[in-house]
Amino acid sequence: MRFRPRFSLKVLMLFVAAVGIFCAYHVNWIRQRHEFLARNAAKNKPYDFFGHPIPRYFSTDRIDSVAGTYHRKTEKSFFNFLCLFDELPRSSVMLTFDIDQEPRFMEKEELVTRHEGDFQTAERLFPEAEIQFRIIVHYNIPVDVQR
Repeated sequence: MRFRPRFSLKVLMLFVAAVGIFCAYHVNWIRQRHEFLARNAAKNKPYDFFGHPIPRYFSTDRIDSVAGTYHRKTEKSFFNFLCLFDELPRSSVMLTFDIDQEPRFMEKEELVTRHEGDFQTAERLFPEAEIQFRIIVHYNIPVDVQR
């Protein structure tokens, strides 16, 4: 005598729908992660010279950078089902921001609070990663006109 599972067609359809919703949620999460990383890589590309801003010589334009680590508001979570969809966990995520203001009046905490939404998005999309940031500050050195 063979074993035959007894369930209705409704239960089978509900199970298939639940699996489909689960897969769609995770595929959308992976798509958002890739878009976020691509957007930050595009911001970082003009300034990346082995991790340092590219120096500009013979110009009054100056570029400084401030780097640090964002302290998460939630704990790191390594348990997710992204590995089922061939998405590798990331140990760290680097966020890059551009600011056109002279840096001497600004503290690092103020720079972080200006971009709190981006940090929260990174924290939501990458629960397993350490979130680091680099803020690129552009400013001009005033040239003495009376020479």
